[in-house]
Amino acid sequence: MNIKKNICLVFYYFFARHLPASDGAYSFGSKYIRRMLCKNIFDKTGNCFNVEHGAFFGSGTGIRIGTNSGLGLHCRVQGPLTIGDNVMMGPDVLIYTRNHKMDKTDVPKLVEVQLWQQEPS
Repeated sequence: MNIKKNICLVFYYFFARHLPASDGAYSFGSKYIRRMLCKNIFDKTGNCFNVEHGAFFGSGTGIRIGTNSGLGLHCRVQGPLTIGDNVMMGPDVLIYTRNHKMDKTDVPKLVEVQLWQQEPS
């Protein structure tokens, strides 16, 4: 790992992870602080993504997150994992891929399903 990623990991786990949730009235830009740090931690990021309060992702190695996607409150994910565009995770979601066999190529390892969509009024 490079020094920039390590510095961002330290700032994330000791400071940014504990900032208020993004939608709170007193969030103080926590959404943007976590996004800035995670751009340097994850392998690849989309243009606009959100990492919520308390999210855990280990070292971030092998994690790719798409545009308009988000890791929910207190979620735990570990790579290798690709989260596609427009994926919103709820609170306390757990996704672990480290201890799964990777020899089956017919099983998808990509999270890219729109689980909830609101119709326009």
